[in-house]
Amino acid sequence: MSLDSASSQQKAPAHTPTSSPQVIGTRWAVAAGHTLASEAGARVLAAGGNAIDAGVAAGMTLGVVHCDMVSVAGVAPILVHVARTGETWQVSGVGPYPRATSAAYFRERHGGQIPAGLPRTVVPAAPDAWCTALARWGTMSFADVALAATEHAERGFAVSQFTAYQMGANADKYRRWPSSASLYLRDNRALRMGEVLVQRELGETLRRMARAEATAGGSREAGIRAARDEFYRGETAKRIAEFHRAEGGPLAASDLAEFSVEVGPALRTNFGAPTFVRRDGSIELWRYKGLACQAFFFLYPDHGTLTVQHIETLPRPANAAADASCLQSLHSVPAPVS
Repeated sequence: MSLDSASSQQKAPAHTPTSSPQVIGTRWAVAAGHTLASEAGARVLAAGGNAIDAGVAAGMTLGVVHCDMVSVAGVAPILVHVARTGETWQVSGVGPYPRATSAAYFRERHGGQIPAGLPRTVVPAAPDAWCTALARWGTMSFADVALAATEHAERGFAVSQFTAYQMGANADKYRRWPSSASLYLRDNRALRMGEVLVQRELGETLRRMARAEATAGGSREAGIRAARDEFYRGETAKRIAEFHRAEGGPLAASDLAEFSVEVGPALRTNFGAPTFVRRDGSIELWRYKGLACQAFFFLYPDHGTLTVQHIETLPRPANAAADASCLQSLHSVPAPVS
């Protein structure tokens, strides 16, 4: 050992073991809420796909392996930044209520409440959002990016500790619906960590979409559109609408057939000068104070400029809706200077 290296080791920060493995890349990185989703994105990038291909693959896989919080047929608002042009786009990724759903619907059928179950249904937006992003900015086929999600649905995957906790907390809700109980319960109890969850019908749905793409012919974009249309106008749409009809739900085939996500430049706004700024090295905290709430913007250096990496609002506890309402009020009403 040289004196230089010995000196460097003495001055290096102490190693602090953690329960998380340290993964360092040199060309790209994928971060997702589940390791299998990150792996799906990494597989796509290793195969030559771009960031959009990988994001779609990871997002769809989350709907399979993190089904306690994410749904393949749920919502998927997407932000896409195109580095070569400097443009940032948004894909709405959130569906509306079905046409049959109205204030009168809830008053007359549910006593003015919005009960759990089918009455809360919105038009599934995620499949259209993923396909739209893939067709517009990706390079790969639907079948390629959906492969990991399809395999995990068909073959099953080991339930994580967090998902097992979530399923245990929701076991009583699963028991209310036979289709949920048969999928997420075993011997009338929630799945435990390490037990394998298989979602064959979901796998079949993704396979149908891939087959529609394969038989469509034409360009890559045309194939992705065919996969998307299978969900919203094909056999999958028929099964969804029939389930709602049989169970008294509000979603109709026309709601699915007429739906499409919106794509446009990402919204930008100017909140003006903050009421308070705190600096800690290269990091800054900006506070905006309004009449009913206040927001804290955490800015970190990114390629020579400060960018907002995190936002918190008060009063707490807050959620996405409360955060959005606070930011809207701060933008609409001049904030008083404190």
